[in-house]
Parts: sequence; structure tokens; C-alpha cells
Amino acid sequence: MESQTRRARRPRVADSAGPAVRRRARVMQRPAAPAAYAAAPAADQLAAPAGELQQQPAAPAAELQQQPAAPAAVSCIDDCVERLWGRLTTRQRVNVRFRPRKLKVGTACSGTDSVMKVLARLQVATGWEFEHTFSCEFSETKRRWLTDNFPGVQHIFVDVTELHKGIALDAVSGRPVPVPPVDLFIAGFVCKSVSAENAQRAEFADCIARSSGLTGETFRGVQLFCQEFQPSIVICENVSGLVKRIGGSEPPIEAVEREFAAMGYSVGHEVLDSRHFLLPQRRTRCWIWAMRRVVAGSERCVLDVLSQLQQPTPTPLSEFLASAAAGPTDWVFFSGRAKLSEREMRVVEHARSHVARARPLQRLLDLVVDVSKSFGRAPSCVDASTCVLPNSRLYWQRENRVQG
Repeated sequence: MESQTRRARRPRVADSAGPAVRRRARVMQRPAAPAAYAAAPAADQLAAPAGELQQQPAAPAAELQQQPAAPAAVSCIDDCVERLWGRLTTRQRVNVRFRPRKLKVGTACSGTDSVMKVLARLQVATGWEFEHTFSCEFSETKRRWLTDNFPGVQHIFVDVTELHKGIALDAVSGRPVPVPPVDLFIAGFVCKSVSAENAQRAEFADCIARSSGLTGETFRGVQLFCQEFQPSIVICENVSGLVKRIGGSEPPIEAVEREFAAMGYSVGHEVLDSRHFLLPQRRTRCWIWAMRRVVAGSERCVLDVLSQLQQPTPTPLSEFLASAAAGPTDWVFFSGRAKLSEREMRVVEHARSHVARARPLQRLLDLVVDVSKSFGRAPSCVDASTCVLPNSRLYWQRENRVQG
């Protein structure tokens, strides 16, 4: 992996003496990998004959020794939390344990609420107590998932845009109930309006400021809830398109930060890739953190911790899946041998050629291609899964298998 430098956004800091100002943030660096790799063959040596998908030969031992060592794979959430917790310094861990407290947690548009599984394990490590006070999810299918997997949650609200009113429809009781306050609010407002995959993206350049489109409407719900209930900490997630310009307009993240700063929050954001946090999946997302003035100054600590938690070399997909298969579940992501259509074969061949031209030094690693997409637009990733969508059909070259 080539060494790259990413500059963290300068967090906005709300100040009682005037409007929001920008505080300089430290430059975050993507972990670098050694540059010593074996020489790569020509691009045409990578491609299999038309209509035939062959496995690539194993790398010679001498070449494998020159590649950067990856950390041992994890097999469950508990492993992930334990590994990441161990990357903090002793002083950081002691500081957390020295001030244990109870936090009420609310989530909105979070899908599976997997964050609550993480907090449950973190509770064991830190001594803190996290109470799952409420969830909020518009999709009935996802609400059923939450009910099945979090039977102890007190409320599952239906509409994030209703929360600020103080009374909202609760799917658990089937009637409107008071919305409880929380200390930690975690929300993933809709991404559709700002997504690079949206052909009408240009129409939503100012969706945050105007509360237009699904992105603007759901963010407005998050904003109004924070304004009314003032949780101490807010964490939001959205696609990386949030930090990209739409036409000649400013990136939507600028408007998001202004709104939080106007409510008295210190706010910052960073684009992170799940590949650098133990999960071999390319899922690049914009993470936003906002803290009230009572904890102002902590935004700098967020950048320091994020830098510490990132791993120098992503865990290879094959090792991760092998570890998961040996774990406590019988879950299998890639099933039987691939039976690709002629169109899907062309998609794979195009991805191979692209990797050979763009990243020839990584030719011996796994290649995953989403063959559900059209020729020339199908996402592919080396040694990790691409972002998995509901309609994805992933092809794993090393094992000649498909998602299923």
C-alpha cells in the first residue's frame, strides 16, 4: 500500500464570546507500508483467457517475505474491541477507568445498531455503563432486526424528524410516548442526496442548509433533536461524498459543522476507511463528532486516538474469513464456486486489467469485484471486500467464489 497523507479537517469550536472559529488540527497520516515488493509482470500476464477465470499462482516465498506483515485476524466484535483497546496507552486506559460513569445512549438511522454491541464489550474493559435508552429507525425490516437483537431497548421510535417534539411514535408500545434525553447520541442520517452514486446529486448542493432531499431532511431531524435535548456527545456517520464539492458549491460537511457550532458544540470530522480498523472491507465514511462546551477541547484527543487505533497494514481478507470460519458461528460469506455470466466475466477481466495498471505491486493479493455492477463501473478492491450493498454480488478471485 502506498504511503499517503490525509489532512484532518480543522474542528470548529463554539465559543461563547463570538461565532464559531476553526482550531488547527494535527495532520493525520494513513499508516505506511514498506515499499519493498517484487517486480510485477506486464498487465497482459495477469488476465486469464477470455471466458476462463483462473486462480493466480501462489507467490514465491522470497516475495512473500518482502510484503508487510499484517496483524492477526479477528473473528468477532469482542476481539475487535479488545485489540483496539490494547492500542491505547496505559495512561489513556487508566484515565478512562479512573472516571467511570453511566451514559444513556440513543441511536437514529443506525441500521443494525452494532455500535451497541461494541459499547457492551467496551463496558467490560472500561467499567463504564452504557444504557441503550432508545433507537430510531424508519425501515420496518430494520425495526424487526432491532427488536430481535436488542430485546432490552426501551423504545424504538419510527421517525427521526419527530424526536425533537418530545413525543414520538414508539414501535415497541405502538403508541406515542415521551422521548427521553440521552448523554450520547449516535446518528447516521440518510446519504442518498450527497452520494456520488446519485445522478441527481447536483440538485442537492445546499441540502443541509435548506433541509432538502432525504439527506437534508434527516439531518434536520438530528439537528433539532440535539438543539432541544442537548446530548453531551454526538457522533454522526455519512458517505465520503459529504466532504466533496457539489458543482461549484462548498462541501456539505461545511454546513453540517456550522449547524453544530451554532448550537454550542465543538465539532470535527474525518474520513476513515474500515480497512484500517481490523475489518478487510473498503468502506470509506465521513465520521463527525460534536461535543458540548463542557467537554470542549476533547476534539483534539479524538484525532490522537484515531491515529493510534489505525493499523499499519490491513488484515488480509483470506485470513479474516478463515478466522471467522473458525469462530463461534457457522456464518459463511463466500459460498460455492463461481458461475459467472459472460457479462460478469468481462467485468472481472476489466477489473484485473485496471489493478494491473494502477497497482501492479499488489498483484499477488486478493482481488474482489462487485460483478452486479455494469462494465467499467463495477467497484473492485485488492485484498479486501468492496462496500457491500443490498444488491451486491461479490466475486473473490483467490478462491473463485461468489458472495452467497
